[in-house]
Amino acid sequence: MKFILNTFKFPTVYVKITDDNDQDNKSYHNLINKWWKFYKKKKHFHFIFDFTELNRCNINLIPTFVKNQIEFKKQETQYLDYSLVVLNNKLLMNILTKLLHIITPIGIIYISNNLENSITLLNHLNNPFISSDFIDTFLLIHNITKI
Repeated sequence: MKFILNTFKFPTVYVKITDDNDQDNKSYHNLINKWWKFYKKKKHFHFIFDFTELNRCNINLIPTFVKNQIEFKKQETQYLDYSLVVLNNKLLMNILTKLLHIITPIGIIYISNNLENSITLLNHLNNPFISSDFIDTFLLIHNITKI
């Protein structure tokens, strides 16, 4: 399971997760380290996690992920504003659901099965002229879950 990180459009942090081999989970640790750097620099940001090319999950990363989430939540200020999660695999959706029962998310999470709709949502969320009612309608029409 490899995490490919793109910060070219910061504060949007695009993370593509694939089935590619990630020796010693280096790309995962790079993601977590980058996340901590945003917190240390006090920079607000948001994630797009694209799981559309992932078919098998490395569940061994879950304890480390949970531990880091607990540490992030202890921070006085939360710099992660929201996350968009794109996945179209029922097994991964079940794993995410179980994970959300273990820990509450940092910020709002939007879950979609379509990357194009998620990118459109991202543009709407970052547009100060779009109302929350419009966002709620968009979520409903495109079957995007808000947690």
